[in-house]
Amino acid sequence: MTIVLEALLLLAGLSVVAALLFRVRCPPGAALVMTLGSSDQALRSGAPSFRVLSGKGGYRTPSVGAVDVLDLGPTRVDAFVSLEGEPRRELHALLQVRVSPREDMLRRAAVRVLGMPRRDLDAIGEGALSVAVRDAIGGRDADEVEGDMPGVEEDTRATVAALLEQLGMELVDLRLRIKGE
Repeated sequence: MTIVLEALLLLAGLSVVAALLFRVRCPPGAALVMTLGSSDQALRSGAPSFRVLSGKGGYRTPSVGAVDVLDLGPTRVDAFVSLEGEPRRELHALLQVRVSPREDMLRRAAVRVLGMPRRDLDAIGEGALSVAVRDAIGGRDADEVEGDMPGVEEDTRATVAALLEQLGMELVDLRLRIKGE
């Protein structure tokens, strides 16, 4: 009877040690992306099976091939767009985006954004913002844009939100102002 009890205690102790060794903690403001399988295939080059754990940890079992961290914090993007007929005046657009905490958007971001260098993310955000602002102002001069700033901001917001949704990101804040003489 004592041998069985000792074996059970040993098994319980080994289970606790294994759980502590294989536990993966999730940093605050991030999500863990656990790619299943042992393939060396990058997330964006195929469709491997993976789990996204937002705000909670997990266990790295032998079936988990890689564990990556997806930052959920806001990112700031700036863009300057020249105004028609006003060489010294431009529209300054300031954008704050983040990976959306929704489950479907987290999975989309894990496939499209995870592992992408910061400069590439900034370039995508700046390009999307510039295109959206140019579409919204539509060749108008500074006075016309200034008179219709709420409409320009609304059009820009809708365009940028649609572009960012494809990446699994959401718009946090958008500010537009005319700079220059």
